[in-house]
Amino acid sequence: MLFNRGLFERDKLVFSFMLCCEIMKISGLISTDEWNYFLRGAAGLKKDHPRKPDVGWLSQATWKEACNMEFMLNSFVGLSRDITATPCWVQFGQLKVSTD
Repeated sequence: MLFNRGLFERDKLVFSFMLCCEIMKISGLISTDEWNYFLRGAAGLKKDHPRKPDVGWLSQATWKEACNMEFMLNSFVGLSRDITATPCWVQFGQLKVSTD
């Protein structure tokens, strides 16, 4: 019987991510609440959300998620305000996405 003791190539990125998250949790950079939210999201949360601002780049689903994060995690207080008030842009090579 042949045993493989190494990681498969497809599993290396996930392993690295999990290792990094564990180091960050032990260091106090990720709280238990933040980790649980990352794993489970806001499943079962029945909450009314503020009306989505009239900005074309922001989807309803993203707006709801930002509001849920702000409600459930202290580290994200003010996210719903900041997400629309702070112009940002991302550029990958020739592609540029802008919110202003």
